[in-house]
Amino acid sequence: MVGDPFHISAGRDVRKTVVNRSHDHAVDSLRDGSDSLSLTMMTEQRRIAGVFIGFLVILGIFTVRLLDLQVVRGQTFRDRSEHNRLRLEIVPAPRGEIRDRRGTIIAQSVPDFSVTIVPADVPTDAEARQSFLTRLADTLHIPVETIITSITDKRLNPTEPRALIDHVSYEQALTWIVQLADLPGVGVLPVPTRSYPYGPALANVLGYIGKISPTELADNQQASPLDSTGKVGLERMYNEQLTGLDGQKQVERDVFNREQQVTSQRPPEPGQTLVTTIDAELQQRLFDRLSQAVTANHSPGGAAVALDPTSGQVLALVSVPSYDDNWFVTSEHSADVSRVLTDPKKPLLNRAISGQYPSGSIIKPILAAAALAEHVITPSTTVVSVGGFKVGSDFFPDWKSGGHGVTNVLKAIAESVNTFFYEIGGGYEQQAGLGVDRIVRYLSTFGWGSAVGIDMPGEADGFLPTSEWRTTKRASPWKLGDTYHLSIGQGDVDVTPLQIAASTAAIANGGTLYQPYLVQEILSPENTSIKKISPHVLNASVAPASALATVRAGMRQGVLAGSSRQLQSLPVPAAGKTGTAQFGNQGKTHAWYSVFAPYEHPQIVLAIIVEAGGEGNVAAEPVAKDILQWYFTRP
Repeated sequence: MVGDPFHISAGRDVRKTVVNRSHDHAVDSLRDGSDSLSLTMMTEQRRIAGVFIGFLVILGIFTVRLLDLQVVRGQTFRDRSEHNRLRLEIVPAPRGEIRDRRGTIIAQSVPDFSVTIVPADVPTDAEARQSFLTRLADTLHIPVETIITSITDKRLNPTEPRALIDHVSYEQALTWIVQLADLPGVGVLPVPTRSYPYGPALANVLGYIGKISPTELADNQQASPLDSTGKVGLERMYNEQLTGLDGQKQVERDVFNREQQVTSQRPPEPGQTLVTTIDAELQQRLFDRLSQAVTANHSPGGAAVALDPTSGQVLALVSVPSYDDNWFVTSEHSADVSRVLTDPKKPLLNRAISGQYPSGSIIKPILAAAALAEHVITPSTTVVSVGGFKVGSDFFPDWKSGGHGVTNVLKAIAESVNTFFYEIGGGYEQQAGLGVDRIVRYLSTFGWGSAVGIDMPGEADGFLPTSEWRTTKRASPWKLGDTYHLSIGQGDVDVTPLQIAASTAAIANGGTLYQPYLVQEILSPENTSIKKISPHVLNASVAPASALATVRAGMRQGVLAGSSRQLQSLPVPAAGKTGTAQFGNQGKTHAWYSVFAPYEHPQIVLAIIVEAGGEGNVAAEPVAKDILQWYFTRP
């Protein structure tokens, strides 16, 4: 078997077959493995390619976004980022001082604090915003609605701070600075306010300040919502001069709104200083004395003006009742402010320049000057006063029963004789009269019937009736009786206390009508003179010097032997005129008095009215006497 060729050959064939089959199987197996590996590799390559493509897409998106943020809108975001990091803050400037003629401070700036908010910094997310508002309202003890109203006011710039609470005390400011430190856009800032040392005595002269309104803010590009502005009086009239230039500081803050450092700043510049013509001591004394007279005579109010007759400078300007202007710049007096605003006695009305009254007999010196100037009378002209006279069915009485007897112009002024002025005003029998047209012309020449132009807002014109006005407005002709009434300061004539003072000053100084004024110099914050205000002449000759000399003599005669005899005890000679002006239909009268002193070389003119005070020599003249007694004896 071993040597059997066939067997051997067959065995070889079998082995060959087995080998071949094994080879084929190996080849098939190798081929199958190679295909599987190739498939796996292709799958992996596709996955890698997909990841790579996805990466390229994402990279492209980021690249485009980055280009948009850095190139297209880069500057915008840089500005926003810088705004969040660096905040430009306003430093309000103090207002300039106001001083009296002797340098006494009568209005000044004092430290104050306000809680402010910047609307642009308030969170916009609904939940965060509500939490912010609730916390802020609870801390400040104010309604949420108050905050919302402030931050949604479209009239103001949302990036500028606006006040939520003004006039915060120093102690409260310290507390809130700590409690509100992490609230975005909220701050407690020092904001100067005003102090008025003389309070009610000077309130109607100085006025007061208040928060600038959106309208005022729109008209002033340099102002900020934190600024205050003058509302009435000198504060309003000279607001531009008194208002300083706000400072600025650039503050770096962190994300929690905490101040890190001040990177740059410009200090505020205080406003200019006003030096007034007011004598504060005289103002206070005149206010106190007039207030006593108003109370004693159960009067609703009164006014007084003191002028320097050589220049028109206002030495004092008093209105009663008054108010405390400090109430308007503090938070504790809201009830007082409300009471003042609704008081029927109108304490906010500056009666000295805005009150309009019938003049009564105060008009008579001007009528005398006009009649002398027009040669209607001479200094020696006389009339006989028997208690009045009758024209038709109308009777025109003297104030003195039985009359004053034979009367010339000096006696007529001294004793305020109605009959004399009826006749020189309207004429009677053989005595010619001025007539309404000439009376009105001379009253106008003396400053009546239109504002005399004091440097203060709110001055009234007064009123002078004319025959044309009567025909047009009253639909009735001017009558002789109307002229008689006008000649003694009754009827439709109205005048302000300031006009009475200005016209009396023109008589006292020999005929020059000066424009009254309150500010005589404006100083820089360093006290260097910027501007000096000189007297301004409205009329250089209201009447001939000789006529005015006679009128002055008549007013002097009033002190020596007439209705002004109370002034005989003064340390200097004075000349004055009483006035009792009827108003309404109840027989009540305003009490007037005008006076100048010393007689030969006048230094001061006073015009005083006590509303519904009765007779001038009873209610108003004693005020003048006491003031002049003090004025000419004080150190």
